[in-house]
Amino acid sequence: MNKYFIIEYINKLTKNDYYKYLKKNNISIEEKDLDFLFNYIKKNKERILDNPITHLNYLKTVLPNNTYKTLEQLYYKYQTYL
Repeated sequence: MNKYFIIEYINKLTKNDYYKYLKKNNISIEEKDLDFLFNYIKKNKERILDNPITHLNYLKTVLPNNTYKTLEQLYYKYQTYL
């Protein structure tokens, strides 16, 4: 059931919502990385929820280290809600 609600929530998010969340939490990210993450999450949300570690491992190879570390920290912070 959580998965359904998370997917519906992701569907409603805009790139600006991502940006505001990051800014509110003092997380800096380059515009190109934000674009990439936004599109990646939107396109792969169900697969990410089914197997998040596989996707984290992929993102580790394509994102700058500091961006990936931040993403990883957020994942571990919120993983109990998945």
